[in-house]
Amino acid sequence: MNLTWHILKKDFVRLRLPLALWVILMVGRFLVGDRILRVETNDLDALQVTLGTLSAMHNVLFGLQLILGCVLVAALIHEDSVVGENAWWVTRPISGARLLGAKLTGLVLFFVVLPQVVSLPWWLYAGFDGRAIGGAVIQLAYTQAALSLLVLVVAVLTANAARFVAMVLLLVFAWMCCFITFLAHSPDVPVGVTQTRALAGVVLSLAVIALVVVQQFLTRRRGRSWVMFSAGFVLMLVLANFWPWDWSRWALWRGGEPPALAQVTVAPTGEVAFTKAGSNLDPSLVRMEMGFRYTNLPGDYSLNFGGVTGTLRWPDGTEKKRTGWIQSYPMAISWHIMGLKAPAGIRLEEWQKNAQGRGDAAITFIPRSYAAKLRQQAPAWTGELELAAYHGELVAEVPFREGAADGRAGHKVHVMRIEHLESGSLVVNLAESVPIPAGDDLPIPLDLSSRRRPPVCYVLSSRDRTKFVLLRPYAESGTLVNSVVVLRSTFSVNVAQLGNPADPHWLDQAEVLKVAYWSVGTLVRPAHSDGLHETQFRNGHRVEPATGPKPAPGT
Repeated sequence: MNLTWHILKKDFVRLRLPLALWVILMVGRFLVGDRILRVETNDLDALQVTLGTLSAMHNVLFGLQLILGCVLVAALIHEDSVVGENAWWVTRPISGARLLGAKLTGLVLFFVVLPQVVSLPWWLYAGFDGRAIGGAVIQLAYTQAALSLLVLVVAVLTANAARFVAMVLLLVFAWMCCFITFLAHSPDVPVGVTQTRALAGVVLSLAVIALVVVQQFLTRRRGRSWVMFSAGFVLMLVLANFWPWDWSRWALWRGGEPPALAQVTVAPTGEVAFTKAGSNLDPSLVRMEMGFRYTNLPGDYSLNFGGVTGTLRWPDGTEKKRTGWIQSYPMAISWHIMGLKAPAGIRLEEWQKNAQGRGDAAITFIPRSYAAKLRQQAPAWTGELELAAYHGELVAEVPFREGAADGRAGHKVHVMRIEHLESGSLVVNLAESVPIPAGDDLPIPLDLSSRRRPPVCYVLSSRDRTKFVLLRPYAESGTLVNSVVVLRSTFSVNVAQLGNPADPHWLDQAEVLKVAYWSVGTLVRPAHSDGLHETQFRNGHRVEPATGPKPAPGT
């Protein structure tokens, strides 16, 4: 054990200066993120230019940190090369297993634990609570571990820095040529199969990396290691294209169905709309959008994005099975979570029912010939909808005055500027630090729903929650800094929407409310429609056809 720590100490001494530079680059990113949160000017155009410049500076620092991190991992391995027979450690009483233990310990301490320690003050400064810090720790750990493992497997197969760089460039080119296979989704391949293929690729990659690294450290036979590496790479591509089974529901991160959603039902409206499939898709296909609605959905929950598998059946026996995804449309104000009360003159029951009855659309691609057949004869549709469930939480109640700040659950909101324009509009500028839940930045589609979580909701409300207006940003600038999104947003509100003759000064006691959503599980529901017919709808709501004469072309 003493010998292992001796090797580790030797590596630290040899690499202490580049490690210090690596930490300095990381701290520099934090300083840029702090500047993004603090910069303020009365000129909106100048503000956007400044924020863009700061974001570019952060990206440069991140790129330098990424490159130096890869070089450091390779240098750690090349300090005691396991390629060839001339390495100095072979003549010492050091076994390959002991050297492997020392190098893995160094990787964990230098490239997983050290970034966590350096980032902790930044997370606390951003207002992260225990839950947000836990998610950031997990996220940074698997990001650093994944990068270290990818560099490690190349470093153990090369003898020096020159060969390492050449091999990295070759593998990057090969991966770019093959990466599309992990993202491609055919209408005939269920989303769950795509997710399972991605998971199988990750598991296989980890197994191949472990096998190659252990084999090279113990035997130092590079030829055999290259055969294992090449075979694993080819097998991974095969899995990405031909894996037939759907094991996605076994995934632990998906979660089960929340008990609060047990009574939720999903019913197709029986209406479909056809649009152009897109220039990058097969021109023989057409995009079919099938509307559906939820019932019994609690006001503080949201079903956002998911997958659909369904079969069209015509009376003559023709069948067509297709898979696709669910398009979620913008939600109404999260009245239940914020405690908002119905506007004057509107019955509370009707307002709540309209807010809950939001319609979404299941989207698939079908051949144009089947679309024409549907127009002539209505088919039945039977399928299964799988939706990601989210629970909303009020994460900020900030007094509506410049300099005010508040937030919880990792969301820290600052009111930077409030300006009354001559045009009658009110401009509000906010600065925020926002946590990124672990898993949302995965570069592979292990969980497609994590990329489509409901957008946050902002409302300017009176203290008694009887007067309010939805805030929509028209300018945003955000940068991800070690699991923290530093975000600057500008909102505009028409003063006419804020008028209240009974209480003209309600804005003096107003608050900015913010709702964020957290993933809580998956909802799977069967769905059936006896007959589909074509119509037009937008944002989940049916659009009545225009009446009157059609306008002349070009008008």
